[in-house]
Amino acid sequence: MDSMLLANPLPRPGFTQEQTSRYFFVQLRDDITGYWCCKICQRPYKQMEGRGYSNLIQHLHAQHPTYENQLEAAAPAETGSIRSWVSHKAQMRFAWIQWIVEENLHFAFCEKAATRRNTTLAPVSVTTIRENILRLNAVVEGKVAEELPDQFAIIFDGWSHNSEHYLAMFASYEINGVVHTPLLSFAPVIDEPDDDHSAETHRIAIAAALAMFGKRLGAEYESDLDALQKLMIKLRTLKQAAKLRFKTSLRPVLRQDTRWSSTFQMVNRFFQLVIQLDRDDDALADLLPSPAATKRLKVLLTDLKRVESVSKKVQGATVSLWEVRALFDALVGYFPRLAQYLDPAATIVCDPIFESAVVKIQAGRVMSRAEKTAVRSFKAVDPARSTSDDDDGFADRVLKRARVAGQADHYPLLINAAPPTSNQVERLFSMARVVIGMERHSLQPISIESILFLKYNSSYWNVHTVHECLEE
Repeated sequence: MDSMLLANPLPRPGFTQEQTSRYFFVQLRDDITGYWCCKICQRPYKQMEGRGYSNLIQHLHAQHPTYENQLEAAAPAETGSIRSWVSHKAQMRFAWIQWIVEENLHFAFCEKAATRRNTTLAPVSVTTIRENILRLNAVVEGKVAEELPDQFAIIFDGWSHNSEHYLAMFASYEINGVVHTPLLSFAPVIDEPDDDHSAETHRIAIAAALAMFGKRLGAEYESDLDALQKLMIKLRTLKQAAKLRFKTSLRPVLRQDTRWSSTFQMVNRFFQLVIQLDRDDDALADLLPSPAATKRLKVLLTDLKRVESVSKKVQGATVSLWEVRALFDALVGYFPRLAQYLDPAATIVCDPIFESAVVKIQAGRVMSRAEKTAVRSFKAVDPARSTSDDDDGFADRVLKRARVAGQADHYPLLINAAPPTSNQVERLFSMARVVIGMERHSLQPISIESILFLKYNSSYWNVHTVHECLEE
């Protein structure tokens, strides 16, 4: 028994004989005799299906004694050949999970007759796929927990759907100059009379302020915008839309009360379509803006382009708080009436001193005493300051404190990890709305959270992670 083990050593733990063989050999599928070709020396070896892989492992041990080191060195690499190291079952299960998560499908999709008829994936039950997804969630949670630093920022916001209220929570931290914002939770909140919904209240206040901002910006143009809205509605009728299709591929855009950006889109689309409109058409003659109104709309479009540019910029994933503040200050310079919404001391700002401190930290400017007090809990502790100096003499202590006092304080968490907006939360809510859809209101909250958790944190799992779940 011992001699057999010495003569035919197994691969190192972590790789089965099947994984090792399929990595170093390719099966000659055009030969029914069961031959495999070594990828290293191109020599064929016979190994019948269903009888293990002992012949192939024997060849590796005899002819390529360093194969174990090659396998270990290649293990961390994310390459196409990585699929050869996991079981066929794990590959099939990964494909099912990826399909369901990326396409926002319900779990029962894998059991539909049409699905099984039109796919080559191995059949799986809805119970099994739900269990695999929940287990994969637990593994991804562990990976995120390992990556989280000791100090990180929290981004959270609320979202309501029907009678259920959800709270989305993200972590924000920096690793090697790259900001990471993994989703931590998207769980429902118990809606009791004594619950604290301050986050939801704040979200509603922001949404209301943005709606007011849009209306206030174009208040003096309201009559012109109403007339333009009527023109766009007319252009969407069957007869007018048919005429327009012969001239351009552009379509009319309507203004929406809940989205101020639709005002810019409508005005911009009007000037794109106006050269295509027939001014001799009796149905449009009374709806087309007058020359004076057209001139006013051009002025409004110029203003809206500035606001639209800022709006798109602040939705970027890499924009910082000090950049947002600089953009808002520039808008206030062009439109002083917006100061009540965008000024650093506006009522919508929960803590103006804290925000001002973060802006100055990111911009490298000097803070006031009040601002330093507001962010003192985020200051990084310098090891040189924390060491005890009881053994030093009086002169040494004085010189050390004088030297340290001249150094600038460091706030690593507030430099890049403090997000200026909650854009990722809003994108998550849009994903949740798509996942639930019109016909899946009966989805359990844990199922919704599982799908969104894997969808948003897709960089933390792959076919290997699924393989680990199946092997547990």
